[in-house]
Amino acid sequence: MIGVKLSTDSNGAQLEEQIFTLEFNLAHKMNDLIDIKRIVQKFSLVNKRFYMADISKERCLMKLQMK
Repeated sequence: MIGVKLSTDSNGAQLEEQIFTLEFNLAHKMNDLIDIKRIVQKFSLVNKRFYMADISKERCLMKLQMK
């Protein structure tokens, strides 16, 4: 549709505007999803660190009990 001019009242112009709005909203939702994924990833890393620290403590306690 290169070179075709649409009037502001035409169905094509309204459709173009709706598509633009949908793309805009979708881009924001995708950005939000990426942000949420990063936050979840940070929490899972924190949980792994706590888990590994707990395991280390348990191993140390077991070694002390064996002596």
